[in-house]
Amino acid sequence: MLRNYFLMGYRKLMRNKKFSSINIAGLAIGIATCLIIMLFVHHELSYDRFNEKADRIVRVAFKGSFNNTVINEANVMSPVAMSMKTDFPEVEQSTRLKDFGKPSMVVGEKTFRDEKFAFVDSNFLSVFTISLVKGDAHSALMQPNTIIISAAAAEKYFGNQDPIGKTIYWKDQKTVYTVT
Repeated sequence: MLRNYFLMGYRKLMRNKKFSSINIAGLAIGIATCLIIMLFVHHELSYDRFNEKADRIVRVAFKGSFNNTVINEANVMSPVAMSMKTDFPEVEQSTRLKDFGKPSMVVGEKTFRDEKFAFVDSNFLSVFTISLVKGDAHSALMQPNTIIISAAAAEKYFGNQDPIGKTIYWKDQKTVYTVT
């Protein structure tokens, strides 16, 4: 019985080749489009989901207009974080993050060019969930000129040595940072 259905369907397709090919192509394009849209939506909704408090973290953006020019900026001025916390009681904590690009770092006699570098507030690790391999998350950024680095960066800079307490010199800013 099932063989008979397939045989009748095949004969119908062969009898109307143009109509069948248009329908099959339309169905294939429709399915492919739905899959691409589903992948895009899944990707967009997956950002920062590793944070335990992801549903309570928001990003503040600057939108405004000046002389009939619309301004949309991802960065806001530094005082916004503190004023948000004082002016809005529903804001539990505020922290700032400033991407700084690719600096030249010096460890001993070797110079390295990092891929990512960012300045953050001391409470950054209490807002975002980042597990530290070594060191204490509560006190890691409390002192000025302290830095946390990834395990890959620690291996690149210091090899198999313990990076805690070691110093990294930022060549561009002429500043020494202690790894915490």
